Amino acid sequence: MHMTQIDSTMAAGTVTPEGGDKGSQGSVSEKAVAASLVPLLIIFMLGTLCLQGFNLVAVRVGADVQASGSQATLITALPAAALGIVCFIYGSLSDFVSLRKLMWWGIGILLAGSAGGFLFHGSLALVIIFRILQTVGYQAAGSVYMVMASRFLAPKKKVFYLGLYTAGYQVAAALGILSAGFLSEVQWSYLFLIPLASAAFIPVLARNIPEGDAGHTSVDVAGFGIIGAALTLLILFFSQLAWWMLGASAVFFAVFAVYIHYASAPFITPGFFHNIRWLKAISLIVVFYSVNFAAAPLYNAVGEKLYGITSATVSLLILPAFICAAVIATFSGSLINRWGSRACLIAAAVLMILGTGGYALTLRYGAAALSVTAVLFYTGMGLIFSPIYNNSLSTLPGSETGRGVGMNDLAMQGSAAVGVTILGGLISSVGAGAGISYGKALAPAQAALLASGYSQILWIITGIEALGLVLVLVFSRASGSRG
Repeated sequence: MHMTQIDSTMAAGTVTPEGGDKGSQGSVSEKAVAASLVPLLIIFMLGTLCLQGFNLVAVRVGADVQASGSQATLITALPAAALGIVCFIYGSLSDFVSLRKLMWWGIGILLAGSAGGFLFHGSLALVIIFRILQTVGYQAAGSVYMVMASRFLAPKKKVFYLGLYTAGYQVAAALGILSAGFLSEVQWSYLFLIPLASAAFIPVLARNIPEGDAGHTSVDVAGFGIIGAALTLLILFFSQLAWWMLGASAVFFAVFAVYIHYASAPFITPGFFHNIRWLKAISLIVVFYSVNFAAAPLYNAVGEKLYGITSATVSLLILPAFICAAVIATFSGSLINRWGSRACLIAAAVLMILGTGGYALTLRYGAAALSVTAVLFYTGMGLIFSPIYNNSLSTLPGSETGRGVGMNDLAMQGSAAVGVTILGGLISSVGAGAGISYGKALAPAQAALLASGYSQILWIITGIEALGLVLVLVFSRASGSRG
């Protein structure tokens, strides 16, 4: 699995978008690109902070709004499903419409969801609705960031900003878990207010994000509508397990397959899915990221149920893990240039396996085992983003950068949403009905039963990571590449 360099033309402080003619976007100042990327990253981080924070305290929120444990998982699952869908739509739309328009749309929804959620959160439905709005809003910043970095920057700068992106994600995840851990002891609704800080970046984004369109005269509304319906039903199936949703999703996917064959100007062509190198790259994303959202609620459950500690204490225990992940992510671009993407992928997979497998073996020994093994897992997650994302984009022509970003983000967020729904259900089921709650002393047999249940979930996660490692080795051997 080698990393192909995508050409970028650099001249006189400007860059020409990859893939040739991009219509009225023309040449874009590299200084303007850099000035836009940092604010976009901060907005994305503020949204991610809320995502991870609500992920940690979803059960507590559910209890406060009189929702059952299974209903409380929807606080995480439904926004995560929405995230996977809008990731795809935003990235794909960037090949057709103005990046600036996408950004204004996202900021408006983010601010509305944040204010509304803080003011109106008295029921499960309201919490979910405003969390979905926040999620749909902040991801516009993430998608525009990735498209700008991939489309307008030279390869070496591109991998640096990919690393910076995942470093920002890890820092935000750490702050989100830390904030939620403490706010859950005060009032979790304050989490809704955090993304309101995004408004401060409107002036700099207005000056620097490209205003022109992407060189296309129309947007394939029908195509986006069909695939959006298919993805929505598929992701919701895994949270609701309503079989009619799976059947309806299959129908929409079939309609979409027929549509892109016969439509005069579909937003994506059948040839996109005939790219074997891209299919291999995207399959790695699906496998590795399916466990991404499940780690935090698992650590929180073990801490509260088995160790008898609060969410705030759990957040402090795993804070070093996010710091390590952010550090390795920051330097991941340099590591790719030095070691090659294959070596980085292998190293990341091994770290993740050691983290979850090691914790499965040691969780009985207390909270210190959680903290140490979490460092290994999250460091692996921090390292894996740049090589796995860049490998996927390198298989596509520059004219399809936006759709590549959309597909990558859909794979990451969609698989994570499905993973946290399935694994979250398993986490909730461990100890269910046993009357176990925070602060209650456990009998030895009860503690052994809990430890065994959580260990089994950790071994499932480890098996998924091992599958990813096997795929990396098989695909790289098939391509005959070590790079």
